Amino acid sequence: MKPEYKELLETARMKYDSGEHEVAESILNQLIMANYASADVFHLIGCLSYGKGKVKKAVKSFRRALEIDSKHTDAALGLSMVLNDTGKYEEAAKVYESGIGSEKVRQEKRNHPLVEDKIARRLKELGDLYLQIEKIDEAIKYYFEAYKMSSPADKMIIRMQVISCYIKKGEKQKAVVELKRIIKDRPYYSEARIVLGEIFYAMNRTLDAVEQWESVLLRDPDNPKVKKLLAKAQDKGTTVLA
Repeated sequence: MKPEYKELLETARMKYDSGEHEVAESILNQLIMANYASADVFHLIGCLSYGKGKVKKAVKSFRRALEIDSKHTDAALGLSMVLNDTGKYEEAAKVYESGIGSEKVRQEKRNHPLVEDKIARRLKELGDLYLQIEKIDEAIKYYFEAYKMSSPADKMIIRMQVISCYIKKGEKQKAVVELKRIIKDRPYYSEARIVLGEIFYAMNRTLDAVEQWESVLLRDPDNPKVKKLLAKAQDKGTTVLA
């Protein structure tokens, strides 16, 4: 790489990161006009294009970046994001699987928390995708990857998604163990208690279920879902608190 090209590319990247997208695009076009076709250039063009709603150009640019460098993790991530956002879920998952080593991504982005958080959200979306098409083991895999990179606020949501996967797999005991861990960490997290109660109820542990639901009502007396669940337990002949 010629020194001047490297300098221009770095400038384009800085302008992109600072939100000066028109300047970044102008610099990148200069590099293309100079026949400097690197994966980094096309990756940035893909990002800029998608930001403008130019989906076809974004896909084309990300693919071109991967043609130049099949191991370009950011281009693979970018392409998987666009495909996922446009409903091409299975192709998005394939691109991610073939083009991104999640551990490598975490190492490279460790010092860039905003970028890491964005990647974590996309990993969760891929987990959601696999959950929708009932590829549960794959969903769990991506949720765990997302968890490692997520902000504290998002970790609980991901933990609950993993529990949903355990339930779908029929692994109720795993779900119970994880829910108890969540409740130990956050005793007032109502959703965990509601789900734990539902599992207990399905296991014919009705008294344990009622205990969890009544605990929610102590803090949220008007919770409609819990009231409905307790009414169902009462119809089954279980005594519940008024």
